[in-house]
Amino acid sequence: MKRTTVFGVLLLLLLALVGTATVSATEISSSLVPLSIDQVKINGNEVKTGDRLVVERKADGVTKVDLSLKLSANENVDDFRVEARLLAGYEHSELRDISSVLSAKAGDKFWEQLSLELPDDLDAGDYNLQLTLWDGTHTPNNELRYTLRVNVPRHAVSVDRVSLSRDEVTAGGILYVTVRAENKGEQTADVDVVVSLDLGDDNAVTSEDSVGRLKAGEKKSSEQLEVIVPRCTPAGQHDLTVTLEYNDGRDSSTSTRTVNVVDGGLCNLKEAPRAEVTLGATAAAVNSGERASFPVTLKNTGSEAATYSFAVSGADWAAVEWSSANVLTLQSGEQGTALLHVTANRGVSGQQSLSLTVSEDANTLASQTLTVDVKGNDWVTAVVVAIVVIIVILVIVAIVVGVSRSRDDEEGEEASYY
Repeated sequence: MKRTTVFGVLLLLLLALVGTATVSATEISSSLVPLSIDQVKINGNEVKTGDRLVVERKADGVTKVDLSLKLSANENVDDFRVEARLLAGYEHSELRDISSVLSAKAGDKFWEQLSLELPDDLDAGDYNLQLTLWDGTHTPNNELRYTLRVNVPRHAVSVDRVSLSRDEVTAGGILYVTVRAENKGEQTADVDVVVSLDLGDDNAVTSEDSVGRLKAGEKKSSEQLEVIVPRCTPAGQHDLTVTLEYNDGRDSSTSTRTVNVVDGGLCNLKEAPRAEVTLGATAAAVNSGERASFPVTLKNTGSEAATYSFAVSGADWAAVEWSSANVLTLQSGEQGTALLHVTANRGVSGQQSLSLTVSEDANTLASQTLTVDVKGNDWVTAVVVAIVVIIVILVIVAIVVGVSRSRDDEEGEEASYY
């Protein structure tokens, strides 16, 4: 019994000595570390080993995670480096940053700055962030780990790719642009795209379209957008800005490309007229005294504003008027309509015609013959015919009466003679 008790006491003493040795060894090893990490701040917040820090990555571009490390030199050190690394989780590249070579004297305390750049396609989730001190033999001298939780924004759409029909375009030519958008947010997004080519002097030409609805993580391309480069655009490098609008227009993201514009020698030339002319009708049928109307619609398909005029000829049989002035000024891409009214003069009937000409300056864009079938009023014709018949009858009666009286007078004279 005594032997058992003595053995137990000895065992306890041995364990106590081991524990003391272990603590002492830890303290000694800690004090013997040439360079130690005393304090860590991530994005300005002090963290302890095992802490979790939440970061929301951006929708477009990199999200920086700034690290400040307070280091202590327990002895003279040379050829040390400190590294920050995100362990696994991103397949396209290694997310890390490492300092330059560090040297310090025993007792020195100083701060070292590192930064990690999180790409905008990094998935949401928890990642292990490891800080390591390396000595000159590339042996890890000290390691600390933290948990970095990456969240994604609710609404986030970015420009994934911009495709141009060419990188060089002639002034007066057309550049075709296709934009691919990527939804990097949590929510489904309805996306519009606007492409703008800077012309200098606060001028730009734009084209816009709808990309459509994108689910979270989905990519989608727009239709080809047409950018008409004015013929007097200065030669040289011009910025082409692509803007994606989403979240009901409250948010946007942009991407810029450079396009080289070359002189096409067209600036001093008058641009050939460009317009689409549409006639609503070329023929009409009306009763005498009624008005025939002909709508004329124009669309300016040129790259600049233009003024169009309308002229009518061969209409001496009618009164001609326009619902507004016979001149239309339209901006590039704008559409307008003029209404021509034709009223036949009194007494005109049957099929009549006139000519309509549409011009821009001295250039004739369209020429068209218009026909109007004028129907006379039947009751007027009937009255006129009746009056003519009556007059003829009266004339005949008068002649007959006159002849009869003449005969009677002759017979009376003969009777008197005998």
